[in-house]
Amino acid sequence: MGTRAETLVGDDVTLGFRHFYNGILMNVDHFNHVTILDRMGQPVHTIPASEIVQLDVGTYQVLAPGSVFTEAGYYSDVWSFVPSAGASTRNLKFQINVVTVYRSQDPNLPNALSCNIADLTSCMLKTRYLWPVWSVLQNGYYLADDVL
Repeated sequence: MGTRAETLVGDDVTLGFRHFYNGILMNVDHFNHVTILDRMGQPVHTIPASEIVQLDVGTYQVLAPGSVFTEAGYYSDVWSFVPSAGASTRNLKFQINVVTVYRSQDPNLPNALSCNIADLTSCMLKTRYLWPVWSVLQNGYYLADDVL
């Protein structure tokens, strides 16, 4: 089982999968689906194979709705696939450690994170990817938007 640590901000969460066979990165024959399990190990969402995107050889990703991750804690994503023609179905389970949950429409987000079109790029970084870092920056450290 692999582990990921995520800070969730916004509506979608990107989950990735890399398929290795005998130490070599290889494409899978086909996917069945990806299932998201809640903190109690119960299925809360299934992503169909049609939504799994191949990025490169043996490298795949899906977008899971952030709404299934309701609070901080451990969740899982289970990738169901057939590795090669004629092989049996494999189910690989990965652990997701959700450390912070903020929604893009959350009224509790600090005013410093309100965005305008002039600083859209730095704003997207702050609100969607750097929340733990940004909270430290607000407490005495400064990193200019052009650096971001």
